Amino acid sequence: MSASSKKKLRKEQNAAALTEKQQKERTEAKKLKKQTIAFVAVIALVLAIGIGSLTVTAYNNSGIAERNTTALTIGEHKLSAAELSYFYFDAINAFYSNWYNSYGESAAAYLSMFYGLDITKPLDEQMYDEEKNLTFAEYFVNLAVENAVNAYTMYDLATAKGQVLDELGKANVEYSLLNLELSSKNAGYSKPTQYLKAVYGNGATVESFQSYLELMALSDTFQNTTYDGLTYSDSDINTYNEEHFNEFSSFTYDTFYVSTSDLLVCTADEDDKDHEHSQEELDAALLAAQNVVSSIKEAKPATTEELNKVIRGLDAYAEKESVACTEAKDKLYSAISDAEIVEWLADSSRKAGDLTVVNHTNETTDESGNKVTNTYGFTVVLFHERNDNETKLVNVRHILKAFKNGTTDELGNTVYSLESMKEAEKAINTLKDTWVSGEKTEESFKALVADNSDDSGSVSNGGLYENVYPGQMVTAFNDWCFDEARQSGDYGIVETEYGYHLVYFVGSSDVTYRDYMIEKAMRNSDFDKWYQEQVDAAKYTVNDTSKLNTGFIIAGY
Repeated sequence: MSASSKKKLRKEQNAAALTEKQQKERTEAKKLKKQTIAFVAVIALVLAIGIGSLTVTAYNNSGIAERNTTALTIGEHKLSAAELSYFYFDAINAFYSNWYNSYGESAAAYLSMFYGLDITKPLDEQMYDEEKNLTFAEYFVNLAVENAVNAYTMYDLATAKGQVLDELGKANVEYSLLNLELSSKNAGYSKPTQYLKAVYGNGATVESFQSYLELMALSDTFQNTTYDGLTYSDSDINTYNEEHFNEFSSFTYDTFYVSTSDLLVCTADEDDKDHEHSQEELDAALLAAQNVVSSIKEAKPATTEELNKVIRGLDAYAEKESVACTEAKDKLYSAISDAEIVEWLADSSRKAGDLTVVNHTNETTDESGNKVTNTYGFTVVLFHERNDNETKLVNVRHILKAFKNGTTDELGNTVYSLESMKEAEKAINTLKDTWVSGEKTEESFKALVADNSDDSGSVSNGGLYENVYPGQMVTAFNDWCFDEARQSGDYGIVETEYGYHLVYFVGSSDVTYRDYMIEKAMRNSDFDKWYQEQVDAAKYTVNDTSKLNTGFIIAGY
């Protein structure tokens, strides 16, 4: 037997010599080893899934996808989803802010009432237009695309003409970036990027946000430059005036609406939603309304006071002590919505005390399918005065000492303490005394503005407001400026809701309010036409907008 064979035999004998206990121990050890390997494999798999999940989460939060997905192509510009998100969220913010500024805390209720929008639910789960099957998210995406196309079109035109951001535009961008820093800190974020991501989504960065601001600033600057660059001769203005004469006139008149529904007499339970008024009741209400109108016409009121006296003396309004007509003072032609009323007011033969009645009707279909005309009300119109707005614009300087530390009352109005108001009054009187005791000239007034006025909008140009038109300023300031007795060099103290103003009347402009409105209308029309032609000619392609946050919830903004 060879050595190798002997060695092999000894191994086999040793193996055979193992006791039953050793065999059992070895079997258990192998079993344990297999279980351990299996356990480690499971743990490794769990860790792999966990790490993978964290990696996916980190990737989703990194903004890489948003920054590398082309959402919109405009000419040579390729906008990422992150860049389009600036337009998207600003469109949402502008939409909601408009309602909130008008209705405050009730904005949500009004949005629900008029649009069916619930600000506590995702935008992509709510319909904006049922017929077009358009969700609110899709509506805002479309609006973002439209706004981006418009902005880039203007930007490209500006750069093509060599226009760059002016100092004011640069200052506005710098201010916005500074405000970003402050807003970030106030919101509890350590870095502006974190705040931007919270507002605009994961792809937002300070660099891309600055580019967005610069883009919008240059776009706006170019539009303003183009708008201001439109010029019109006296001949142009006169021709336009002849073609649209009534449109730039204003009217002072009273209206009183007589509603048939207000004069219904019904014995049924009015809380019953299914209740329908009988034809007899409707006819009686119409007759009552006609009697009211006839009584007013017969009385021939010539003034607002006389009209109100007639109305309050009618049996139909005996239980309504506060009933009165609606007064319209210097209401511009374009602001009068009822075509029949404005046509009557603008008639060249109209004179003070003229009165007319406008019928309000609608059409319904009866049981036989015939159309029936129903009168549901009347509007009594009493004419007082026509104003063709030939008043000259005025130039004034002012110094404002503003009320300080205001608080907001329950109605949302800003209120100030008596101490704050007296402090502002004392300060403005001191300034007046200083100026009056000096040279008392426009130049000395201008010099006094720089270090003393709280009006940031005019402090840099000596408190000057040029070509002020009627109604432009708050009532007290307006009334002082357009007092018929006002002369160049006049001065006075005017109190408004902002504080006390020391006002210096420079003089009347050569431009009338009518000419101003005509030129503005021509400029608006020509600019809008030009602007629309530019954006209509823009070439763009909507690519992939799936990375925009269409599930956004306004209430959590």
